[in-house]
Amino acid sequence: MVVVVARRLSALDASFLALETDDAPLHVGALLVLEGPAPDEARLRSDLGRRVSAVPACRRRIRSRRADPLRPMWVEQPGFVPEQHLHLVRPDPAAAHPPSDEHAAWRDQVVDLMSRRLDTARPPWEVWQLGGTGDRWAILVKAHHSLVDGVTGSGLLAALLAPDPSGQPARGRSAQVRAAAAAPLPPRAVTWRERARRLRQAVRTVAVPDLPPSVLNGPVGSHRSWDWVTVDLDNVTGTASRAGCTVNDVYLAALAGGLRSVLRERSLLAPATRVRVIVPVSLHGGGADARQGNLDAAIFVELPVHLGTARERLADVAAQTRRAKADGVALATEALVRAADAVPAPVLRRAARSYVRRGQARVNLAASDVRGPVEPLSLCGCRVLEVVPCTPLALDVRVTSALMSYAGRASLAVTVDSAVLPDAAPLLAAVVDSLAELGS
Repeated sequence: MVVVVARRLSALDASFLALETDDAPLHVGALLVLEGPAPDEARLRSDLGRRVSAVPACRRRIRSRRADPLRPMWVEQPGFVPEQHLHLVRPDPAAAHPPSDEHAAWRDQVVDLMSRRLDTARPPWEVWQLGGTGDRWAILVKAHHSLVDGVTGSGLLAALLAPDPSGQPARGRSAQVRAAAAAPLPPRAVTWRERARRLRQAVRTVAVPDLPPSVLNGPVGSHRSWDWVTVDLDNVTGTASRAGCTVNDVYLAALAGGLRSVLRERSLLAPATRVRVIVPVSLHGGGADARQGNLDAAIFVELPVHLGTARERLADVAAQTRRAKADGVALATEALVRAADAVPAPVLRRAARSYVRRGQARVNLAASDVRGPVEPLSLCGCRVLEVVPCTPLALDVRVTSALMSYAGRASLAVTVDSAVLPDAAPLLAAVVDSLAELGS
């Protein structure tokens, strides 16, 4: 018997279903790099299957309501079999990289697997074992964006994994600093007058002027590049502390520096060049009752690619984010997200597609700062060494980036459409150089 979960997808969650295409599937992922040796396939399936079965969200699929076919519902999957979602990537004898080059092999495997749409006729998630050498191995966890965002995705990972049996705490104070900073905006009573004010402000926020044509925008194709690097989170938090700003400010300033370098190399940087980034702001509460799906607001930041020094760029970004917080921009966009839930689904879908066709020129790229698990985790007794975010490209936004913390480390990843850059590595290296300049 199919049991309908007592919550329909929000307008935001449903929009990820309505707007994805074959070339731009809207799912998110995390690459987990673990200590070796890898467990055998039977043990991995048994361990993951047991943990997945205990997570309600993993047992749910999407079903359209008869009375409202464009606003889907979450329903329990009859006869849910977790093993159907667990896959193994077999070694390819014709692989372009030697077995010793794990990073390159995992990178190419992630690009391939993330390009494939999820089957939403069953619970929209997958786990892929990617293999590795005796010292390290990896898995890719992949879930539809209607199911998770950065915060709920991090919570899902924590549910699928176990505390590290070595009991070693996260290094340094950065994990505790990030945990404290991760507290969501506190709930409070809001009057109808305040709701109306926020809604008006939100409309003004999302109706920002169009940007000039940019190589960062255009039709998203099926070919893309993704790469990552892991950095010491203590260094990033130390830079933020010395500058009196946030880790997110440091990350965005480094992204501005990296883009400046790449645009200059391609003779695409002019004094009037503007690069606007949309930055999700999570509004999730904690605890077991935190809702499934997405509850994100957003702010817009003009990355100061025209400024010549890292310190100037950081000061500019920090001033913008402080102003956005003071003006309540995140709460305003939250009001718009919540108001969309009251709009009839057919109207909302047409409005979303119309805004996307006209409005994506208002944003050049998307950047997320995700606070991952604070303490070390393990799977099948193997310690998780890295948790690397995999973000999708959407519509005509051809560059996305994410910074994800985990147990005292942070993984910085970049996804680019091949029409912009055939290889994400140069942009990633430029961002890392900018990060080092900020810390010097």
